[in-house]
Amino acid sequence: MQQGLVAERLPFGTRGAVVARLGARDKLARELRCPADGTDAAVVRAAWDRWGEQTPNQMRGPFGFAVTDARSVWLVRDPLGEVPLYFSRVPGGVVVGSDVASVLADPEVSDEVDMDAVALRLARCFRECARRTDFRAVSKVAPGTMVRIEADGTREFRYWRPETIGTNSRLRFEDAVDQAQELLRTAVQDRLHVDRTAVHLSGGLDSGVVAALAAEQLRDCGGVAPPATTWSPAPSDAGYGDPDRDERHLVATLGTALGLEPIYAETPRVLAAVSRPAYLLDDPPAAWLVEQTHAEVLSAAGVSTVLTGWGGDEALSMHSRLVPGELLRGAKPGLAWRATQAPPGVTRTLRGRARYLASATCRSAGVGVATVDGVGSAADVAWRRYSPEIADARLDQQRQWNAGTSTRELMLNRLQLGHLAARNEAWAHGGHPIGLAYLHPLQDRAVVEFALTLPPQFFTYAGTHRRIFRAIAAGLLPAAVVAAPKVVGSDPARTQLTRQAVVTRLPLLRQAGEHVGWPPALLDAWLGSLERVWYTPRTTS
Repeated sequence: MQQGLVAERLPFGTRGAVVARLGARDKLARELRCPADGTDAAVVRAAWDRWGEQTPNQMRGPFGFAVTDARSVWLVRDPLGEVPLYFSRVPGGVVVGSDVASVLADPEVSDEVDMDAVALRLARCFRECARRTDFRAVSKVAPGTMVRIEADGTREFRYWRPETIGTNSRLRFEDAVDQAQELLRTAVQDRLHVDRTAVHLSGGLDSGVVAALAAEQLRDCGGVAPPATTWSPAPSDAGYGDPDRDERHLVATLGTALGLEPIYAETPRVLAAVSRPAYLLDDPPAAWLVEQTHAEVLSAAGVSTVLTGWGGDEALSMHSRLVPGELLRGAKPGLAWRATQAPPGVTRTLRGRARYLASATCRSAGVGVATVDGVGSAADVAWRRYSPEIADARLDQQRQWNAGTSTRELMLNRLQLGHLAARNEAWAHGGHPIGLAYLHPLQDRAVVEFALTLPPQFFTYAGTHRRIFRAIAAGLLPAAVVAAPKVVGSDPARTQLTRQAVVTRLPLLRQAGEHVGWPPALLDAWLGSLERVWYTPRTTS
């Protein structure tokens, strides 16, 4: 199961272990005094023999595994869900795999489709899909949980409870930056494979920091600079992007500074790839439509691991507008006023700062939080026509996105909504067949837990949003990248390329859905939502 391509049947009453992935493997093996050339399964078995149900709390990095004892099969998945883990009960035991297709390959596992689960996934109701797949007979382990399966039943246990982590109000900002840098270095190291790792590269801080740390560590251990792929179309492709917001100049700046040669998306290859026959159950997320052409190139070059910057927005690089309000509510008016200061290059009058503070205070009190699609919107009407229950779940998911009266609560809500795990699973689904694993250092347990302890002013203060992450990046990335604002709702070149890929694929998805007999109302609701988000005709220069 190392590459997630093989499922194993685990009978009840046996003693063994199978591993989907084991991060920080060498550190764990040394602690357990396992032979250096032993298997991952032997390391996991030794860990379980020592710590039992506390084993996942002793592990770091991404992991997914199963162990058996005299009565039970235990399935364990890492806290943020970097490693998918699927299972199906069969007579006398359990079939376990790190992709759905391998579990379905067992002749005793039914491939009956669960249309309710499919609809929930397409409606982006990720919490409701935390344990369900598109097939009735196949379930998945939720992030941060253990599943115990016995002959007479199944039980689930949460071993990771981030809501119990409190704020460390005595922490100095400079110390926090140093600690966060060390945690990030360790997180990257736990996911690195010398000469077999590639990185994502965009004009942003998240992917830039991960790429910089990966390149640094690979060179320190005698490796070469990793391949670096970017979703931005090749500079030779004309007609893409607003020149004032085109990220390609930042990508080029990062590549030069880090000694990386960016591999740009090639528009003809992307559009040719998305025109292949589509089957609805295998429909990828929009970003994968661009990534898949890179994935094929990397796999052919012998790459086995791709490090991404996903997860930063939910942790250390949180862009929190709640900060001024929560500081004011916490009887810290001086800090609250400093937090309303405009960023460099932006003018904000005293009246503007006061309005910003009032708005932030309302938001931090839970007042006036906007939703993406309100009741009665075109997307809501389409989903409500298909299923009122799913329409309500969809709206609730959207409302929860900005729920919370503090930065910490907002982070917890987003961690628990399930969108990170859903995205990780979708990319694992695309990478597994060609031997690629996508891993996310910013979703490391230690990094996320540390971020939850930070006081609010570490995220927004004195005109600087994403304050602590910019301080971390300052020692790793060019100043132009560190200072660049996080633009929301922008239309850089990569967004236009993704839009074109999605629009090209929409008719194929409708044809595929009609071919397999999906309910027309479901197709209308889902494809209507995609069209609303992506099909916005624009004039390109």
